[in-house]
Amino acid sequence: MFNRVEVFAATTASARDSLGERVTAYLKAFRGEIVDTVIRQSSDSEYHCLSITLLLKEDADATSHNDRARRCDIDRRDTRPRPSRARARS
Repeated sequence: MFNRVEVFAATTASARDSLGERVTAYLKAFRGEIVDTVIRQSSDSEYHCLSITLLLKEDADATSHNDRARRCDIDRRDTRPRPSRARARS
């Protein structure tokens, strides 16, 4: 049984390259166990998305510690604007 879900996702090449490092850093700070891991890759003609979903069982006394670990990961996310996918109509 899990009581926490963390999703790490990236669409740009540089963000995909560093995704494993982000997950590793999060897990080093996390207090609990990994119940399951789901890795998905999806693509369309312009974007390639990689996501890693962790199903976790958090230690009962670790909630505030793990929330701080999550905030650290949010601070490192790639927040650059993505190009618009809308196409001009003629």
